[in-house]
Amino acid sequence: MKPSSFKKVFYLLMFSLSGVSAMFAQQTSNESAIKKQEAVVAAAQANVDKFEAQLTVADSLISVGNQMITESKSEMKSAENDRKKIEKEYLTSKKVLEKKAASKNKEEAASAKADLKSLDNQYKQDIKHADLRLKEATKKSADGTKNVEKGKKLKKTAGEGLKNARATLEAAQAKLDAMKNPPQEKSSSKKKK
Repeated sequence: MKPSSFKKVFYLLMFSLSGVSAMFAQQTSNESAIKKQEAVVAAAQANVDKFEAQLTVADSLISVGNQMITESKSEMKSAENDRKKIEKEYLTSKKVLEKKAASKNKEEAASAKADLKSLDNQYKQDIKHADLRLKEATKKSADGTKNVEKGKKLKKTAGEGLKNARATLEAAQAKLDAMKNPPQEKSSSKKKK
């Protein structure tokens, strides 16, 4: 073999190998780009899942808040009714004992005054208990209202975020699909002409 023909074969071989390696490099970079895009799609899906979970939490807060408000209304009504009943019974018993305390019989008057003191103490305890129940029901109502407001705010934020996250996911998925299945030229339309 002549030196010049050796060079020609060498250059031809080098050119062939560089074309093959370029083809492999392009295929490897395409696979790498697909893997990156799959990671983008996975991140977008995780974002969608996060916002869906936030919507679930928001719905739970709203429903629990509404339930707390409903329960507190019935508890408030019950506490108010108990308070009225206690006051009515107290006033009735107090009238009877005051009449006995004004009696001319000293023993009966002393006994009535002691009973009146006992009645006053019992009344104060019962009213305090009813007021405490009313206070707890009012706090429960306020907490329920806060939960509903918090849930509505979270629902609005999560809804907007979910809308954007879904749009991002759709765009990323479309890009991935385009990378995996590149559009092919329409050879059939060229043949018909």
